[in-house]
Amino acid sequence: MLNTVIVLPKLNPNTPTLMDGEVRLFKRKRSSIWQVVFMMDGRQVRVSTKKRILQDATDAAREIYLDYRFPKRTACLLSPNGLLMSLHCVEQP
Repeated sequence: MLNTVIVLPKLNPNTPTLMDGEVRLFKRKRSSIWQVVFMMDGRQVRVSTKKRILQDATDAAREIYLDYRFPKRTACLLSPNGLLMSLHCVEQP
C-alpha cells in the first residue's frame, strides 16, 4: 500500500478558518457566496454555505463539517407520539 501525502495549498493569512484550521472558508472569483473546504477520508470536500455574510457562513460551515464528520448526529429524537422532542440531534446505537 502506498503512503499518500495530501498537500493543501498555502493559506492566505486572511483566510477564515475553523476547527483549528481543518475547515477553511473562501469565495470563488465573481461570487458573493462563501464556500467551505475540508479534508475527509483523504479527499477534499468543497461545499457551498449558501451564505453571503461571513458570520453566517462560519456558522453554516461548522454545521456542514460536523454533519460530514459525524453522520449519525442527524438522527433526531422523537417522542412516543411521534412529535419531535428536540432539535438537537443524538447519536443512534
